[in-house]
Amino acid sequence: MTDNRHSSGGHFVASSLAFLFSAVTAFFLLIAAAVAWLAAVLGSLLYAVLIVGGFFALVAVLIYLLAIHRPLQRIREQAETVYEVARRFQAGYDWVMDKVRLVRELLDLHPGK
Repeated sequence: MTDNRHSSGGHFVASSLAFLFSAVTAFFLLIAAAVAWLAAVLGSLLYAVLIVGGFFALVAVLIYLLAIHRPLQRIREQAETVYEVARRFQAGYDWVMDKVRLVRELLDLHPGK
């Protein structure tokens, strides 16, 4: 009898990594082919690289502005809120500890009471 208790997590991770590697390789080959074609059309590899690189830089800026900027801003605001709460908690803790120190000092001055 075979043991069916082995998880398929390892296979999923390996398959996902293989897929990711294949997709990235295909993307880079597509970009290289586009650069080679554009270089043949323009007669200059430098201009072809600059045009394709500029295109992808523009795509990256658009993705950032349209999809990433607002969520990052929200995360930054939430982090600031967490830090503000932590600062207020620390201030409250310091205030309480000052009062505890004061009471301890007062009790130390009057040991019989």
